Amino acid sequence: FPCIIASIRDYAEYVPLEAGLFDLVIIDEASQVSIAQALPAIIRAKKLVVLGDQNQFSNVKTSNASITINNHYTQEIKGNFIREFGNDAAQINRLTKFNIRTSILEFVEMIANYAPMLRKHFRGYPELISFSSRNFYNDALQSVKIRGKAIDDVITFDMLEHDGLLEAKGNVNQIEAEHILAEMKILLHEEDPPSVGVITPFTDQQIHVARLIDHDEKGSEIRERLRFKSMTFDSCQGDERDIIFYSMVATMEVDRLNAIFPKDLEKTGDVENNLRMQRLNVGFSRACEQIRFVLSKPLEEYAGAIGTALRHYKKVLDDGRLEPMSEDVDPR
Repeated sequence: FPCIIASIRDYAEYVPLEAGLFDLVIIDEASQVSIAQALPAIIRAKKLVVLGDQNQFSNVKTSNASITINNHYTQEIKGNFIREFGNDAAQINRLTKFNIRTSILEFVEMIANYAPMLRKHFRGYPELISFSSRNFYNDALQSVKIRGKAIDDVITFDMLEHDGLLEAKGNVNQIEAEHILAEMKILLHEEDPPSVGVITPFTDQQIHVARLIDHDEKGSEIRERLRFKSMTFDSCQGDERDIIFYSMVATMEVDRLNAIFPKDLEKTGDVENNLRMQRLNVGFSRACEQIRFVLSKPLEEYAGAIGTALRHYKKVLDDGRLEPMSEDVDPR
């Protein structure tokens, strides 16, 4: 049957403007698509299916849009609506969602005929997705992968001795970066090496790790055979790797994690707090086979929500050591 797979803006640029042109339009990653971006596709659809997750990142560009310009267009739409349909308070309240800062996912939630939650998690083991499932999805995620190996091969804590000082140029932890490089060189010896990613809270560390790999004699082999990628919590959405190293950078003397992550796991309506919460959910759901935390200070010294997350995984690790590894372990 006729099918078109295209980016959202292609509907406005290349597809004729004809209402109901398509029997069905499916918009994926809808939390990242604003109502304004989706409108050309909506007009051309007889039926609309929207797939997305409010607990993952929204569209950064629209969230940074000019408030003045946005308010101007919003008021113009409101005025035209009142002239055409009257000043109904309930309808006007719904109209406020017709806003460039509103994702198509949030907009459609008001008018959807059917809204199921997709519960099956295919990427990682129950232990790997346990933090996100508990704190963002009410323990509803059901991992379809069964752990058939020891829990110590799924969750690892590499506790490093550190001089306590970060690089003067920024949020760079050289000792953590060198440790990750050494571990990746060991993985190269495997007959079928895993894919590897590094996720860190700070862009400085992300760049430093990438450059360290590039300047190493094994750098090209690491990138090719391990499909290596260096990421931040903000840039890892949509990616996955067999093994994820988490370089948390912080030391006893220098810890700037409170600028990146929320102070607790309480959900609020604040945009900045929601973004910090989303970082945790997105960042800790990228691994398929193993997560390795590379830390430069004791677990109990990490404050805020990131400390809660790290200690959650430590408890899952400890509890998993008491469970038979051949069964689908529920870390709750």
